[in-house]
Amino acid sequence: MLNKYCKADKVTLILAVIFLFLPVFVNGIPTYLKLEGNILNVAHADGIIEQWDMPSYSLLKKVSDEKLDVWAIQKDDSKFYLGGVESTLLVVDIKSSLSTKINLTPEGIIDLLLDKINSSLYFSSFTGELGVLNLTSMQVSKKIQLEYPTKKIVIQDSVLYAISERDVIVLDPESLATIRNFSVLSIPDIDKAYEKGDFVVKGLIEGNKIYLSYLNGKVRLWNLNNGSLIKEIQPDDAEVKAMISDDEYIYSSRLFPLSGGEIVVLDKNLNLVNISLNLFNYTPLALSTDKDMLYVGTRDGGFLVYKKADWSLAKKFGDFALYDKMEAERNKISDIRPISPVLPIFIVFAGLFVIAFLIEGYSEIRKTSGKLNFRTFKKFLSSFMKASDALALILFASAIILILGIVNPKIVFPHFISNLKIGYYFDILVKRGALLPIWFMLPPVLTFWAMKKKKIWLRYLVSLVALIMAIAIYFLASGVGAGV
Repeated sequence: MLNKYCKADKVTLILAVIFLFLPVFVNGIPTYLKLEGNILNVAHADGIIEQWDMPSYSLLKKVSDEKLDVWAIQKDDSKFYLGGVESTLLVVDIKSSLSTKINLTPEGIIDLLLDKINSSLYFSSFTGELGVLNLTSMQVSKKIQLEYPTKKIVIQDSVLYAISERDVIVLDPESLATIRNFSVLSIPDIDKAYEKGDFVVKGLIEGNKIYLSYLNGKVRLWNLNNGSLIKEIQPDDAEVKAMISDDEYIYSSRLFPLSGGEIVVLDKNLNLVNISLNLFNYTPLALSTDKDMLYVGTRDGGFLVYKKADWSLAKKFGDFALYDKMEAERNKISDIRPISPVLPIFIVFAGLFVIAFLIEGYSEIRKTSGKLNFRTFKKFLSSFMKASDALALILFASAIILILGIVNPKIVFPHFISNLKIGYYFDILVKRGALLPIWFMLPPVLTFWAMKKKKIWLRYLVSLVALIMAIAIYFLASGVGAGV
């Protein structure tokens, strides 16, 4: 993972910050709460959807389609729209338990906004795309490219607002044309702002005011009409995970790095309200509210319900041991994880190469001088491979990457980001597996090329066999790369 203090160009630094500071939830933990009548709709970070009956606090229905990394969720009647690290939008009908996938953007989805009046779904991606999906035709009707990725999309009074880490853009909801924009950073130098954690992580709009929470714990109130700063406070240095409001208050769930979390309550003038909620050492993530109650989804897996009249705990329900169970299951799976098929293949190829190298070296030395010493061995090494052979290997490896990229670019380059510097390409491609086939394919190729076989067709035949083996292992074997 890229360090937030690295010195990089703006695009690189922004993209690094997005991946580093987007809300990180453990799969299976509530990330979305929405109360509709007596039904509490819950969506989890791995795509599981639940509906709870509030009068009885009982689970009515649970839909689990597939494991996902979900960051953005919207609901319309019985349909849930889930977006996240995948480039596709998952639409789940909780009544029928059926789901469909829709291609929205080449990169993952940060936020979704449902416009029921116009039957549209707005979406934003990691690379700065902002678009709108027509829910009638299920086709993307409009898409634009913004300089910075939009973390929060809001519609108010027939105007669309795109909130990023550093600015607010006001757009026409139909044409997506920019009307105006203004910065919401207190530090003009964006690199320094990121270093100090002074960029937006959550926000909400009410009337002509916009409330923004920053990574360093600050909360700022801005005038939405002229972009001026009205007020700034810093309740603590915790990171905000959710931010909602009702007619009187603004609520935010905040997490400390090592000591759990809290819920901060502010009035509409950004004054800290002295309200004490006993969280029983649970970690709050998702929030929802109605006229009388505040609902809190915890990382532990269960839910807390508070009465607004006196802020007493009205109910605890759900499985508060879910997090511990999942961690135990994850550790259990990790302990019994099978060995990747790549590892033994790599070991065999490496062993063959060492054997071939020793045999070739010994025979070459005995043939030329008959004496095995440092000088003759050094001479053998100097003639072991020509510069043309080394260049051919590099070109061959590049061709393999290109072929695999054409066959399936999503698998080969799953983390490709444009405009990155060379050092980051090495980190992304090498450490994350895009060059994995090269490691276990080059040893046998190197062996035969280095042995200077006179029959050139044999070299290329072996190279072709190695390439086929690499592709087969890379695309067909399960768990490839886990052991390398």
